[in-house]
Parts: sequence; structure tokens; C-alpha cells
Amino acid sequence: MQNDNSIGANETKRISFLPYVHNVDSFGYNAAVVPRGTAYDTESWSWLLDRKFSGKVALVNEPTIGLFDAVLAVQAAGLATFEDIGNLTRSEIDQLFRILVELRKDGHFRGVWSSVPHSVELMSQGDVAIESMFSPAVFELNAKGIDCVYASPKEGYRAWHGVMCLSSATSGANQDAAYEYMNWWLSGWPGAFIARQGYYISNPERSRKLLSADEWDYWYDGKPAQTDLKGTNEDVVVKQGQTRDGGSYEKRFSNIAVWNTVMNTYEYSLSGWNEFLSTG
Repeated sequence: MQNDNSIGANETKRISFLPYVHNVDSFGYNAAVVPRGTAYDTESWSWLLDRKFSGKVALVNEPTIGLFDAVLAVQAAGLATFEDIGNLTRSEIDQLFRILVELRKDGHFRGVWSSVPHSVELMSQGDVAIESMFSPAVFELNAKGIDCVYASPKEGYRAWHGVMCLSSATSGANQDAAYEYMNWWLSGWPGAFIARQGYYISNPERSRKLLSADEWDYWYDGKPAQTDLKGTNEDVVVKQGQTRDGGSYEKRFSNIAVWNTVMNTYEYSLSGWNEFLSTG
């Protein structure tokens, strides 16, 4: 990206990208084990550290994501305070991992998961009752008959926005194919598909015509489902009368605690994360 906002070949410290998939994340909990809370009122990141659920808690094994879940939980539980939860200092990272490692030693965490199917397996088999979770896992569990709630924490969500970047080294047929792929993501169909697993696309109006009115009302507007709704694998993931956890797009994105980012201290945090993973 050039300094005048045009796209060109001269090197700058700016980058151009295509915005596409985004969402707000939190944690999921099995309402048959964890008493159902109230969105934005009683549901809290601190639940991840509640001793009542000791041994039944899991985090996502990704330091740029799981670390923020842990920070939000530690701060909500009153165990520490961080000046900028999106960019921790070295001393704050040290403090965070002292807390997490001690909890791990005490058996509070069942473990970590590295894929959506793994997170589904942990909860469906009863190994965990509450864990870091991505939207597709919540709806897959619902399809299995498990009352998994995607929490709307009173402290706010962890938000993220995926982008696509085209390498300046790309040319010829490869560049044409890359542009075609990027354009396809904005064509409407991909956005409609990912909506059925709880994700959002950056140009939703193109996808709206490929969703039924009931689907749009549920996924984007937060209205009660007028019929059973199917997910991406044709299983029913939403029952008639249900309302999306957290409500509408606008409501959910009006309650953000932190955006996923790569902190200035990211590399420093890795040693703490690895110690947390290796603690038995």
C-alpha cells in the first residue's frame, strides 16, 4: 500500500489486504453442568477459573488466542490487573504465567485443544464442561444434542478479523488465480456458507440473497428462529424459537474487550506458554 492509499510496487511500511471472515469469540459451556448465566450480565470470563469446574476446563492451544482468553479470565477473577490487555508488558506476562502454571499444577485445567473437532470431542465426551471455543464447535455440539452455550461475557468478547494478502512476488497466472480466489470470497456464496456456522463476512449484502429470511434474521439480526435451521453439514444446529447467543451482529460487536493481535512481547510470551503446556 502506497502512502497515498493506492496499490503499487514501491516498498512502504503499509500493507493492503482483503477483509473477509470475522467474529467475536468467548468460551462455551455445557449448560447441563454449568448453570446457565445471563448474557452480558452474569456470564463472565472468570468462570474459566472458577474452582467449581476444576479439572473440567480447557484453553485453545494458540498463544495469540489462548493467551488473551487467559488474560481476560485472570483479570475478571481479580487475580491480576493489566494496563493494556492487548499488549502486555514482560512483567505482566511473567505474572500471568505464574498464575496459570500454578493452576495447571493444581489440576484446574483438563488440558488444551488444537482443533475445532478436538474441542467438540472434549465436551461431547464429558472431559470438560467449559472451555475456549470457536463458533462452529458450539453449533456442532448443539447438533449432537448437547446444550452448549456460547457465553456473552459481561467483560466483553475477544474479537478477530481475518484478511487475505497478495504477495508482491506473485505474477502471471498465479496472480490471476489469486485474484480470482479473492473475488470468489466476496461473491456471496462463501459468506452465506460460513454464516451457517456463526461467522460473518465483510460484504454481507451479497450473501443475504443466498440466505433465507429466517437464516438472516437469526444469524445477523439476532431474532428467534422461525424454523429449525441447518448448519454447513445439513444437520439441524438451531431449533425453532432459539435466539442466537449474544444477539445480533450489532449487539455482539458492541461488546468487545480486546481484538486479537500480535503483541510487541509475543516472542517473549512463548516461553511462558510452553511452560504452561508442559506443566503436568
